[in-house]
Parts: sequence; structure tokens; C-alpha cells
Amino acid sequence: MQTRNFCKALYGTSAVKAVSLGFVRSIDFSCFISFLKIGLFMFLTVFLGLSDSTLNAEAAGRTTFHVGSAYRVSVGTIVTIDVSIEDPQALDYCSFELEYDQDIVEVRRVSRGELLSADDIFDFDEHEDGIITVNWEKKDTGFIDDDGVLFRISFLALKEGSTELYVQNLDLSGEEMPYIIDGYISTSDSRDATGSLEISTSQYLPGANRGSSYSVTLRATGGTTPYRWSLAGGSSLPSGLTLSSSGTISGTPTCARGDYSATIRVTDYYGRTKSRTFTITVYEAGETPLSITTGATLSRGRKGSSYSVTLRATGGTTPYRWSLAGGSSLPSGLTLSSSGTISGTPASAGTFTFTARVTDARYARQEKEFSLTITGSGSISSSEEAVFKNLSITRSTMRLDLTPANMPYTMVVDRNINWIELTVDLFDASEYLRINGSDHYSGVSRTVSLSSGNNQVTIGVSHDGYYYHNYVLTIYRLP
Repeated sequence: MQTRNFCKALYGTSAVKAVSLGFVRSIDFSCFISFLKIGLFMFLTVFLGLSDSTLNAEAAGRTTFHVGSAYRVSVGTIVTIDVSIEDPQALDYCSFELEYDQDIVEVRRVSRGELLSADDIFDFDEHEDGIITVNWEKKDTGFIDDDGVLFRISFLALKEGSTELYVQNLDLSGEEMPYIIDGYISTSDSRDATGSLEISTSQYLPGANRGSSYSVTLRATGGTTPYRWSLAGGSSLPSGLTLSSSGTISGTPTCARGDYSATIRVTDYYGRTKSRTFTITVYEAGETPLSITTGATLSRGRKGSSYSVTLRATGGTTPYRWSLAGGSSLPSGLTLSSSGTISGTPASAGTFTFTARVTDARYARQEKEFSLTITGSGSISSSEEAVFKNLSITRSTMRLDLTPANMPYTMVVDRNINWIELTVDLFDASEYLRINGSDHYSGVSRTVSLSSGNNQVTIGVSHDGYYYHNYVLTIYRLP
């Protein structure tokens, strides 16, 4: 590499490119003579004792223009290469071309480095033949005399291989013999590292109402982004709905009530595909579409202890019938009844995921993935883990924030304060919350009336909805 760079400094970039790494493009007689000179110089280097230090000394007295390198860049990812300079001599403009293999990488962005000011004149132009031209000129009368990064060039790795980053037609404020170090990028095909392409959206899409706006976005995992979505041959959506290439089904259904199926395909960056048949139930205007209302994170259970929770749905036509989706299973020891109750005695600890399906009386279906955590053996008690994140007490412009560390807490309010607003935020959305014995959802304000004298407010937090950790707030209203 040292010999190549030294020869480039002597004879110019084009001559070096003609002999380096076997890339011979068009060699005329003068280039051939240059080649003989370089061969003679290498001979002298070996047999007369010229060392690398001699070459380095030759380069040390001149400005060095250095293009960075990157190795084993994953296909489909972006790598940024620094173009830096050392020992600049009153540098106030720079122009160069950078050649690369456009089959291996593609330029995505060129930006200023730390040495360039935002006010400087800066532009670049990407050519179709795998060459990019970069130009920079100092706007004011100053100049650059510090080492550092001039430009950053971001490349997208297109396929496995390698490419040199050749500097051509370099002009540094008119310097005649800058020392040039070309760059290099090697790429590796790691397409399978992201996993196989899969469609993660349930086959039963949310219901739609005839004559009402509808929108749902399909999701995929694995493969290599970006994804492109399309309808499989012969498939169609309910009239009034369309599918975008980004995976959004939208529009206003105009068809009759019923179930409609369509096979939809997702294609990743490398052309790999995955298909799934989706079903959309179209309801009459004013009907409530079937949906599962139970949160995705179920209340916790304890290994070896009795457990029970009931899944809930709304809309559609009752009665409902519950089941596990194909391929799903509950933790050992638990079962799901047709009425939606998960019950039994868990036999193992851990966090489990499963998909439950509800079917209404007209065979409309919906599915939802749930997460259930089973903790270690032992009896469930009022655990110290059941805590709230923040308790806010507000009235008009007054606001007081409390944490569990402040509890129990006593405060005094004026006689004209006959009510306050309480808002409790929980750490875990699956926790249960009670205020003065009544169930209440996290984050929803509740009005608490105050009478003269002491008013006690009890905030209860629970993991399972049975055993609550209670926090007491006492508000004394002046008579």
C-alpha cells in the first residue's frame, strides 16, 4: 500500500490505477513507460535497501488526503466513510472525484466534516458511472490549517463483495503533489441474520362499518427492510378499500355486510416473499364491530397457586366462544374455557405468550396476543412490589405530587376547598388500582369530596386483583 501511494504521488492517480491490483483500463505508451519506472523503483527498493521509512519520509512533508475504509459491512446497511486531511497548507478550497463499484455500494449522503463551516460553499454530484464529485470552497477569507475530517460519505451496501474508493482529479488549493490514501469497503451478505420474513398481523383484521372510514396497517418482521405489500393474484379487498405498498388498508367500505377474505403478500428488499389470507368483517352502519377488550398483559400468577382471569370482548353478536389460536398454548397447568376464563394452577414460572381467539354467534372472529407472567412458588401477599409511580392532587392552580416514599401523608386545606382531583399513575399497566375501595383505571382523574375535619383516602395497588398494598392519604379540611 505504501509503494502504491508513493507512486501515485509521483505519477498521478490515473497511472497508479493502471497498475494497482491488476486494474488495467487503457494503457498508452506513456503509461507503459511510467509502469517501467515504477518497476525499477521497486527493484531499487528491494535490492538497494530503500525502506518504508524512506517512503513515509517522502510523504511526511506534504499534505495527506485520506479516504477511510470499512470491512465486512452487512448487506442492506449504511456505512459512513470519513474523508480527512493532514498537514493542510492554508486550505481554502477542495475538489475531487471518488470512484467506486456501483454494483457493490450506493452513495446515500455526503455531509460536511468538523473542519467545514456551515456557511462554506459545498456541493456534490453523483454520476451514473459510479463516480461522485465533491466541491468545497471557503466562503470568508480564512483557511484551514488543522488536521481533521473534511467530508463524510455514507454508502449503502448493495451486495456481497468489495470495492476500492479511488480519488481522482484532486485539487487542494492548487497544491501540486498531495499524498493520497485511497479507501476500501468490503461487504458481507448477512441477510439471514435478521431472521426469516414473517407477517405478524393477525389473520382476522379489525371489523369495518359500511359507509365509515377505515384504516389498518399490516406488520411484518425479519427479512430486510424496506417491505413492499401487494395483493396476491386473484385476490381483492371489499369494495371501497385499497392496499398501499407500505401495507395500509384504507378507504370507506361500500359492500354489503359479511366476511371478506384476501391474500396479501409482503416482499422484502431482496425479493423474498411471505403471504397470508386476511379476513375483514364488514358491519352495517351503527353496529359495533367485534373486538377483544382485555389488555395484552394479564394479571400475574404464582407457581403452585390457584389462578383465574376472564378475557373480555365487545361488539358483534353474542354469545361468544373463546379458544386458542392454532399453534398457541397456555402455561402448563392452565386451561382456557369456551366462556373466556383462564384458570388452573400454574406448574412452571416464566413469562408466556399465547394468542386467544373469540368467535361470535355470526362466526365473526378476532384474535389477540397476550402475555402472562408466572412468578416463583409461594403464597401471594400484599407485596411491597405493588407500588404506584406518582400520585397527583390538583385543585384549580394547586398541584401536589407524591410518591410511595411520602406515604402515609397528611395535608391541610382551607375550608373553601370541598373537593380535589386525584390522579394515580402506575409503573405497570397490568397492575390493579383502587381508590377508597372502588376499582379505578390508572391515569384517570377521580374527584374526591371533602367534608370538614379529617378525610381519609386509601389508594390500593395489586399485582393480581386480590391482594392490595394500601397507601393512606389524610386530608384535613379546616372547619
